[in-house]
Amino acid sequence: MSQPIQDILQWKLIPWIRESGLRHFTVATSHARQIRLGRDITLSPQKLAGKRVGIRGRKDNLMSAYWPEDELVESRAPQLVFVTAGQADLRFGNYVLHCAQGQGVFIPPEVPRMNGALPHLESQNRDNGFCELLWLRPHNGQMQCWLCHSKNGRHYDADYNERVFIPEPRIEQLLGDFWEEITTPARHDEEICRQLLELILLYLQRAFRENRYGYYTATKQESTPSLSGHQPIPRAQEYIRNHLNERLTLDKVARFVHLSRTQFAVRFRRETGQTFTEFVTACRIEQAKVLLCETEANIAHISRLLGYKSAAYFYDVFKRETGVLPNTFRNTPHQK
Repeated sequence: MSQPIQDILQWKLIPWIRESGLRHFTVATSHARQIRLGRDITLSPQKLAGKRVGIRGRKDNLMSAYWPEDELVESRAPQLVFVTAGQADLRFGNYVLHCAQGQGVFIPPEVPRMNGALPHLESQNRDNGFCELLWLRPHNGQMQCWLCHSKNGRHYDADYNERVFIPEPRIEQLLGDFWEEITTPARHDEEICRQLLELILLYLQRAFRENRYGYYTATKQESTPSLSGHQPIPRAQEYIRNHLNERLTLDKVARFVHLSRTQFAVRFRRETGQTFTEFVTACRIEQAKVLLCETEANIAHISRLLGYKSAAYFYDVFKRETGVLPNTFRNTPHQK
């Protein structure tokens, strides 16, 4: 069970929103002069050092642009971030927001933000500060949720059980409604925005309660397109890990990294030591083992989460790869 995120939803985020509404909430903008700050959130200007570099022709890529000299990226999807502990310094465009525990930021698409490689700590807070952030982002009909931590000048990515996806299109729809409501001055209604945000969190909480979630891994390429754009095989591996619930074909992933089918197959085998199919299967089986050991989800649900066309086919693949059936693996104590 992804206890860290579930506990944060239940004991922090939902009570905070019910008690304070959006008073401690801010909508990020590309430029400091456009922003309206939430209560007790402060801002420091910070000039951009370089230029924006667009990412074209990659519809499946999470990022639309990056600022290599500033360590910033722009996302194609809206995002939510909450400070769940400590004091965070969040860079957006030409400014830094200083946010404390209980405060949050909505990030519309195309707003430059930190790429996740550096600590969310600035100036005097950098060496002795600490913060924990919960991020929410829609992607391909799922909601991705993950934690990150910054402490004493270092940034720590989410542990495996702190990075989950929830296949619930309704949450993405609610986030779209929230985005439209909170960013349209003529329509902005504080109570509607609060209720939409609370609904998003309640849907997430229910998905955890019903074990309708899975774990996923991410690499640095997810947050640093300046590197991944020149490394097609690591980008392909990242894409595969983040889309295990979908139908993954060699042609589809080759197109994503802009290689021909033959080039991709040859390079993938040479650089990973596995064929494309072997790698996809290995990732799915590894994820299946985690779901079998750490959740109570039934086999049919796990097979759907991992993109298998049927539970029977999943049984066959799991037995072939591990030597045991999924239920046997789940019920073997030393393997949990």
